[in-house]
Amino acid sequence: MNGKRARSIIRGEPKYLFRTIIGILIYGFQQFTGINFFFFYGLTIFKGIQVKSPYQIPVMLGVINLFFSSLSVYTISKFPRRHLLLFGSISLSSLMVCFTIAGAILKNKFDVTVPLILISCAFIAVFSITWGPIASVVISEMYPSNIKVKAMSICGSCAWIFNFMISLIIPTLTKYIGLGVGGGFAFATVCGGVFVYFFVPETRNTTTTVLDFHYQEKGRLYRRLCR
Repeated sequence: MNGKRARSIIRGEPKYLFRTIIGILIYGFQQFTGINFFFFYGLTIFKGIQVKSPYQIPVMLGVINLFFSSLSVYTISKFPRRHLLLFGSISLSSLMVCFTIAGAILKNKFDVTVPLILISCAFIAVFSITWGPIASVVISEMYPSNIKVKAMSICGSCAWIFNFMISLIIPTLTKYIGLGVGGGFAFATVCGGVFVYFFVPETRNTTTTVLDFHYQEKGRLYRRLCR
């Protein structure tokens, strides 16, 4: 392989383009967990359900995010990347379903203020130790040094594009379906878990040489790579 091809995302081997697309989709599913639904529009959400002090909720969510993001330093070193992502997908989708049911269906019959706040706090906590940090960790470990900077730059740029898309669509969706928009995020998170199970390799304690070897195999990644 000549020097230019070795550094090429499109033509590089083994499967540099495929690996870059995996990285892009990891960031895509991270954004579509619905995390920015809370961070960008948390104040609007809790004003809508008539919380007495809605301005305190975003502050509380930020503190929880800070604490559990710090805790993620331990979880990242202790547990396999794939396990954390799969746990995050199951937990986040379940919490978002509960949030949607409470906020869109039960709010007319019961006072759901406290349950919605607790679900939001749990969602932020789980995200901060799973999809939040782990997406970036996996992407940083997937690529050999000759394309790492380029591939990570592409993935990072796409993450901001996904972020921008969500910031545009959430106001329109909430206008028509209210907190029911959480159902869409729950479905996307389930899809993210399926994607991780079949396509994202375990990168913890795995060298890029080993990853390269497995990507050279024909067909999809062997199951042993994803253990």
